[in-house]
Amino acid sequence: MTIPFSSVSPTAIVVATLVAIAIGFTWYSPLLFGETWMKLMGIKKPEKVDGRMKALMGLGMLSSLFNVFMLNVLYIMLDPSTLQEILMDAGVLWLTFVVPFELGNIAWGGSPFKLVAINGAYWLVMLLATAAVLWFMNGFVVVPA
Repeated sequence: MTIPFSSVSPTAIVVATLVAIAIGFTWYSPLLFGETWMKLMGIKKPEKVDGRMKALMGLGMLSSLFNVFMLNVLYIMLDPSTLQEILMDAGVLWLTFVVPFELGNIAWGGSPFKLVAINGAYWLVMLLATAAVLWFMNGFVVVPA
């Protein structure tokens, strides 16, 4: 089996990455869970965004780009024929990788359940949203003849 890199749509990758970043910024902002998350993480609210913070944000954006790119390759290989299928694929990925990792954070890292719930729910929402964007933008939609 060859990896279908030639089937990857750069536009779909960029749009889905921007969606993932927007979800992350909103999720971890004071609008939703930012203050609670920072408290649970033991992080003090920075007075200003410095060079270190900008570098970390840039790294997070690159991480999102890589994540979306590889999800796109996986979805192309799975070849979902309906939106429901790709959303189920995203859910299975979440159950297979995110849930065990987050449970490990509770068991071995001593993370509070509330922190794990915030992070785990973020991953579920992000995976579902990016799957939907990639499905629509990559033309996975099957049009009846």
